[in-house]
Amino acid sequence: ANMKLTSPSNQVIVRTIVPTQGRVEGGTQVAVVGDYFDSSFSCFFGTTRAPSAVFMSSSSVTCMSPPRSLEGVFVQVVNGNDYIFSSDQVVALDPNATAQFNYVEMPIVSRLLPEIVVFGDATGLQTLDVSVFGSGFAQSSDLRCRFGQRPPAMARWLSPTKVLCQAPVSLAAQSIAVEVSNDNFEYTSSGMLLIYYAQPVLSSMVPSAGAYSGGTRVTFTGQNFIPQLTMNCRFRCTGCGASSADVKMTVPAEYLSSTTIRCHTPP
Repeated sequence: ANMKLTSPSNQVIVRTIVPTQGRVEGGTQVAVVGDYFDSSFSCFFGTTRAPSAVFMSSSSVTCMSPPRSLEGVFVQVVNGNDYIFSSDQVVALDPNATAQFNYVEMPIVSRLLPEIVVFGDATGLQTLDVSVFGSGFAQSSDLRCRFGQRPPAMARWLSPTKVLCQAPVSLAAQSIAVEVSNDNFEYTSSGMLLIYYAQPVLSSMVPSAGAYSGGTRVTFTGQNFIPQLTMNCRFRCTGCGASSADVKMTVPAEYLSSTTIRCHTPP
């Protein structure tokens, strides 16, 4: 049978809770504001006692949500031990003493596009558009993206599996975590990183000439080469082929260090 909380004397009033929803696994810290709380209080989500609760004042307590047992439950605060469980449907002690809390599936971030961008503000833009792919994104006015420790920014919902976020322009090479929230309160913990890097710079190459048939191994030195990038070398041949136009040919590059890469010339 379901359970019912009853209390003959405690007249606790719950006015608001923040947030009003949390993850199905539990663990959401819920701030409860009301009246007549005392330090002997207990907090319940439905008929399940909160795994932890902190008394702040007679008008404020914090309760951790337990794992989901029902889709939506009442958050109830009871002072002391003056309550019993009886077999019946779940009914609030007092409509003024409860507030509705809903369990929701948390979104998941699985991929960023782009995931590597050049740092700096050479284009004059203040933000960069980054597509975030995953699942469970809600079409909500509270949909937010968070980049590292920066304040959250509004996100544009495109589908349950894709949102568009505006990443800040960085003035230094760094990696920052990108997380999403459906309610601007609880955020994903995917650990997906947006990498800001400096534009690669070439300073020399050895040798400077090779066989027309291709296959010459050329070592390039410079700065700002990073292993996370899919690196390529682009060779430009002037007057090649049937026309006099430049021909550009791209071949994979081999990363050796932050200052050295190696490529083989195309035919």
